[in-house]
Amino acid sequence: MGDPRGPGTVRATGCIGLVFLLLAAAAARAETCPAIAGGGAALAALPAETRVDFIRARLGAERPRARNWRRGFTIGYGALATGQAAALPSTSDAAGRASLGVGAASAALGVVALYAFPLTVIEDAPRISSLAAGPRERCAVLTEADAALVRGAASEARGSGATAHLANLGVNAALGLVLGLGHHRWNEATIVFGVGSLVGEAQIGTQPTGLISDLARYRAADLPGPSTRAGRPAWSVAPLAVRGGTGVTLSLEF
Repeated sequence: MGDPRGPGTVRATGCIGLVFLLLAAAAARAETCPAIAGGGAALAALPAETRVDFIRARLGAERPRARNWRRGFTIGYGALATGQAAALPSTSDAAGRASLGVGAASAALGVVALYAFPLTVIEDAPRISSLAAGPRERCAVLTEADAALVRGAASEARGSGATAHLANLGVNAALGLVLGLGHHRWNEATIVFGVGSLVGEAQIGTQPTGLISDLARYRAADLPGPSTRAGRPAWSVAPLAVRGGTGVTLSLEF
């Protein structure tokens, strides 16, 4: 026997089912998720995919800058620490050894700071980029992306803010006092403080800060278009070890 409903009924049922599927897919694509702290209704109204795509793009753009900045100062500090430590055995004067030791310690502390207080975008960007989400996991993935953006902006603010400047001056002042008070080498103490503070300020001044402005734009739901950067010049400074002394190198990006 044939289908009592007839071919027209079957086609109508199929069309209705297809419409429901399309409506469900559209609803899934348009799913929205709550805004992060500091965000508003405009951010919450944006589709989850739009927000995740923005964060992935900003993290991906910032990561090479952060990685190159850290790599440059790691190499520079490492060269300074190694060069001064290597000169210790050939220095017979106790005060001279103290000067070299303090200089090597200062450079080593610079390397430690780079990794003890890292720019989190270096690790977070590839992790967020690799996250995949089905219709039911969109908000979970967005929550991860939101946290990475907030964490990245916080790490950049910490490394470029007033606390970083004070810590730089304080550590170099303490190292200088080791030479001045402990070995009565005030000239060397002044040089250690001055050069160390200058290199530290160069490190702070060239650190990427783009995620700070990206987070502000994100909270304001200002997502389209290129990111507004924090006005950092396209140049960088890194410490330089040379025979008989130390210095810094300046590079420009065109």
